[in-house]
Amino acid sequence: MREHSYHFGTQLQFGEGSNWSNVSEFALIPEINLLMVILTMLFSCFLYAFLLWYFDAVWPWQPGVPKPFYFFLTRSYWCGSRPNQQAEIELDETRNSAEFFETEPNNISRGIVIKNLSKEFHSGLTSKLAVNKVSLNIYQGQITALLGHNGAGKTTTINILTGLFTPTNGTAFINGLDILTDTTKARRGLGVCPQHNVLFDTLTVDEHLKIYAAMKGVPWSQLAYEATKALDILKLSDKRYELAKSLSGGMKRKLSLAIAIIGGSKVGTISLYRRT
Repeated sequence: MREHSYHFGTQLQFGEGSNWSNVSEFALIPEINLLMVILTMLFSCFLYAFLLWYFDAVWPWQPGVPKPFYFFLTRSYWCGSRPNQQAEIELDETRNSAEFFETEPNNISRGIVIKNLSKEFHSGLTSKLAVNKVSLNIYQGQITALLGHNGAGKTTTINILTGLFTPTNGTAFINGLDILTDTTKARRGLGVCPQHNVLFDTLTVDEHLKIYAAMKGVPWSQLAYEATKALDILKLSDKRYELAKSLSGGMKRKLSLAIAIIGGSKVGTISLYRRT
């Protein structure tokens, strides 16, 4: 930018200024012309954009699953990967005790498959095992509840499924997509209703739904339809144009649930807070 300003000022000093007819001419400094400055700035823009994209993927600035440093060289990143078949993600029945695993239902699609999932947190020289080799099949069209005392790892497991935490060991599949290798695609089919409301006081119910639907990839022309459908399901149509700050606590939870199901989410997770 400094060289650009100096070059432009020099051109003005001689009463001509810079234009497309003299963009490649040298002014006083024989090594620099305006075209070189423009090309350098364009190159810098592309370079910085690439670095931001790359480091955000391998070293996320916010909670998320980092990709390997060579991710852009893999075929699955550019072409995607095929969802795993049922037989490929079967739990190891030889290691499952009938005492702790119920019989698998027939003719029901799996929404989530968790395989030997573990998560360990490190703080200095100490470590805490939050999730220990969890294996679980969760089926579409059913409600599955994770029950346990405080610190049992329920929220940590949900955070791993939603891509906020990286598992120490094991993995999980959402609609057949691996959360480690197909994180973005897996998230598109997942709706999340967090423990605490994530709402904006100055936005209406309708605006919330349209914004979150757009973030899930719903086409612009379908935003109003998706919002109407979610409002009808949760009986919130009469609150459509009310600000979020004017809603009661129960209505805010309904709105959070509507956000979770909007956009055709096939799998939904709800984190509930229970006072003890």
